[in-house]
Amino acid sequence: ELSTKKPSTRRDMKNATLQVLIPRWGNRSMDSIRTGEIQSFIAASIGQGPGKVSRKTALKWKNYLSSMFTAAIRLEAGVTHNPVRGVKLPAAGPEKTPVFITVRQAVEILSQLQDSRHRMAWQLAIWAGSRSGELRGLRWSSVNWAQDTVVISESVWENHSTLPKSKKGYRKVILTPHQMDLLRRYKEQNY
Repeated sequence: ELSTKKPSTRRDMKNATLQVLIPRWGNRSMDSIRTGEIQSFIAASIGQGPGKVSRKTALKWKNYLSSMFTAAIRLEAGVTHNPVRGVKLPAAGPEKTPVFITVRQAVEILSQLQDSRHRMAWQLAIWAGSRSGELRGLRWSSVNWAQDTVVISESVWENHSTLPKSKKGYRKVILTPHQMDLLRRYKEQNY
């Protein structure tokens, strides 16, 4: 199961298994774990304060546990059903309003960056709305100089090249002539 996941997901699954799931269920056989106790564990984990996690983290734990049961069933490891399928998370509270930086803050951050690589990465992130892995996946071949565009088609995370996180991650970003000029000058000065 892990081999099909992205590197960061594999790491997160391993950490959750070692630090949360195994300590909770210990050496019990998988077929002895019931839906109700998983439900209680997940529900009791959500909240604020020491030992509590966000609903999103609890959902990840639930999904990881479900993947383990599904793999055990597929591999005929003595498990005949997936008790996680019956687990329901408590209703989500009101969504938090996303926080965005202002133009002034973006300019202030840019002014503090001394290294030209960091300055260009910050500018590309602002211009393209790119995730950090997508920035690492940019190549000069991603730039279409004639059309003033940058194509996002790769993500690099923890030294592993993967596809972008979602279908919408594949995209062509149109830059202004001024932005393309800055990118061109950066390339001439650094490559």
